[in-house]
Parts: sequence; structure tokens; C-alpha cells
Amino acid sequence: PERMARLRALREYVERHKVDVLVVQEMFCFGLGPLVDAGESQAFGAMMAELGLVHQTWPLQTLPAFCQNSGLAVYSRLPLGEERHGTFEQRRLISAKGWTEVTVELPGSRLVLMNAHLEHAHTEYWRGIRRHQGEQLAKRARDMVAQESSHGGGLVAVVGDFNIGEHAPWQRFQCGTTEYAALSGALRSAGLRKDLFADEGKQPPTMRLEPEHPTFSPDHIFATDALVERVLHAAVVDTRGDSGLPVSDHLGLLVDIRA
Repeated sequence: PERMARLRALREYVERHKVDVLVVQEMFCFGLGPLVDAGESQAFGAMMAELGLVHQTWPLQTLPAFCQNSGLAVYSRLPLGEERHGTFEQRRLISAKGWTEVTVELPGSRLVLMNAHLEHAHTEYWRGIRRHQGEQLAKRARDMVAQESSHGGGLVAVVGDFNIGEHAPWQRFQCGTTEYAALSGALRSAGLRKDLFADEGKQPPTMRLEPEHPTFSPDHIFATDALVERVLHAAVVDTRGDSGLPVSDHLGLLVDIRA
């Protein structure tokens, strides 16, 4: 509900906090053969360009002939390069869920972002699908980390809505392993050794609290050691517009890094 109003609220938050790089999920476009509904995505892209975030990924690149795109987008004041998109091998047929890779050109170095959105349902079947998606993500991340490390930089982050929380007792496989342990272990093996928001097992909720619902933290930023060394500050933030309108049912993850 109030989707355009919430997009305008996000614009206000970005302007108020002078955000340099914005990474989002659920920026959906829809296709039905020759018909395309991308009005909200295009409108928000224009809002970001007005604020100076003129370098943007292209949401329509993942739009299939029918149904919706991946919903993944990056907006930046800094130049972007080497944009690539991947689609999960196992996913809902009506979606193009997967990941977007993009390079942010920093002064004297570069930051590689992998923006992802995993499936959301919580039956045993979808837990298995989500685990497969995490493994596919980790496999691609391993290649990215190796490539960037060979260039002497190694600044890589896998970010997004994983629909997997560190402290979610219902997210457990029949073998006893938690979904978070499986995901973080796979990404750790790929070279992303730290979740910036899971410090000593005390990750704060990243979903807005609802009555009679458990707290949940599905949003993460997994980073390489080289990137962690540059982090000045990381916080879960309440993203609202100037009027107080919440941007989303998710909270935001705000990170300051030394460029």
C-alpha cells in the first residue's frame, strides 16, 4: 500500500542522510508480452538522479517476457561499472529472483557489490530451495572474491534480503543445522568472513516489530576482511520520510566506509 508515497519517503531519507550508494530489493517491474509496467521503477530512478545518484543499474535487464523482474537495483553518486545479473536455478516460475553484481568505482580502488534476494516461504520445501540459492550465490561470490583479490583490492560485499535470520528457531533443517549457519558458512568459505550485522550473535531485528510476531533479521551484509577494515560505522536504521512515513516493513542497513 502507498507504494509511491513510500518511494518518495525513501527519496527524502536518502537526501536527508546524504547517501552515496543505495542498494534496494523489490523494485519490481512487470511484463506481459509486449506490455511492460515499469512506471514506479522509472519514477524512483528519476528521483535518485535529481539527488545526484545518476549512476544506476537497469531493472528491465532482468525482466522476462511474462511476470516480474528480479526487483534488484543500485543507485550511486559514484560511477558504476561491470554490471551483471544472475538468476537462481531454483525459484518461483513467476519471478526472476537472483542477484545483481556491480562495481562501484572508489577513489583509487573499487567496491564490488552483489545484491541478492532469496525466496521467502518457510516450509521445508522452500527452506531447501533457499539453501540451494545460497549455495549458488556463494559459488559465484567465491569467483568474485578471487578475482578482486588477484587485483590487490578484495573489497567485496554480498548484501540484501536473504529471508534468513541468525536467531530464527523455525529456520532449521531436519538435520539440525540452521539456515543461517548454512548460509553464513557457505559465504565464509567463499571469502566473505563477516556479517557486519551479526556481531557476536547479537544481530538486531531488521524487520519492523509487529504484535504477536517474533523478531526477525533477514537482511545482511557479508563482507571480505579487506572491506571490514574500511568500515567506520554500521547500524540498523529506521528509514522514514520527512512526515514519519515508514519506507518499508524492513529497516535499513547503513554503512560508512573509508573510501
